[in-house]
Amino acid sequence: MTPVFAKTIPSPPESIEIMVEDAADPFSKADGTGYANDQVVAAFSAVGVDIKFNVVPYVRCKKNDA
Repeated sequence: MTPVFAKTIPSPPESIEIMVEDAADPFSKADGTGYANDQVVAAFSAVGVDIKFNVVPYVRCKKNDA
């Protein structure tokens, strides 16, 4: 019989801040709303993580993309 080892999975953070672009209506709007942003909020909410959006121009999002 092969032994089974349990691996500890870290808890997600309580909240995170991410950059979102400001001019891709209807997906991402200047006020932080939009379809794509709603999807991000829903996904993280499902695992108990609050999201804060930092709305910036698209170029800044790409510059800070790692």
